[in-house]
Amino acid sequence: MFPLLWPYYYNHLSMSTVPDHVLQCYHAHFTYLPWQRYIPNLQAMNLMIELKVKPHPLACLVFLGDIFPLMNWRSITTRYSSQPNTDITVKFYIMLLQLLLMLAAEPDVMRKKESKVPALLSEAKSYQLHYIDYKTFDDILSWQKNNCQCIAVLQTGSPLSTSLRLLKAAASFPTSLDSNVLQLHQNGWEKRHSFMRLVVELVAEATQQKETHVLSYADILSFMIQCVVDIAVYEPESRFSRDVILLLQEFLNLFNICNPSPPLVNSLLSHLSCCLLEIPNAQLVC
Repeated sequence: MFPLLWPYYYNHLSMSTVPDHVLQCYHAHFTYLPWQRYIPNLQAMNLMIELKVKPHPLACLVFLGDIFPLMNWRSITTRYSSQPNTDITVKFYIMLLQLLLMLAAEPDVMRKKESKVPALLSEAKSYQLHYIDYKTFDDILSWQKNNCQCIAVLQTGSPLSTSLRLLKAAASFPTSLDSNVLQLHQNGWEKRHSFMRLVVELVAEATQQKETHVLSYADILSFMIQCVVDIAVYEPESRFSRDVILLLQEFLNLFNICNPSPPLVNSLLSHLSCCLLEIPNAQLVC
């Protein structure tokens, strides 16, 4: 049923020519279908992405936000990860990350009462998003930067904050001593550097906003330092490598491109010192 239903929905019901009341009627009924049984193929996932890429009624994207978390993504990711064809696995994780970020960036999806998207975004951090190749990952980072408000990087628990944690997982940062994520990709370090560069650029842009308060930067600085600490703890063999030095350079570049206001810079340095003292094992970075 579902392999036929979703293409039909996209091709015939998600058009702007369909009256709102008709679309709402379909949505009301479709929401109660057993979506947990649906295992979308790559073509279906691409059609989901097209709801955002091409002009479609916003109600269709909100409907996707309703049904997307109902699918059993933990089981689906396991199924795709076991594919003998790794190209299919990589394409799947690319589309999954794009869909998650797309839903997280849509206020009408995230603000909807009883939305299950935030819970799915939190769960997705444990998915094997590190399969994504560097070039595609860099394109996704560019999309993220162009589809967010930089000020949200300072808001703990904001959709952007959650998205950054998803992107951290896709950037091949280790999560345990057994991660071995770099064995899958020769360009894992490039992804890490690009990710840190994105966060630095977002924070630097936020420092230019008059409404931000100097005390707002503690959480994001702690997150950035934790990225480096994770490598020192879970990849001790990389601790003194050139790649770690480059990662730290990306982080410290924040002080070159942020608002040069002395009170702000001093506050950032103070927060940085506090973060290093508070994070366990942070001394391993020094």
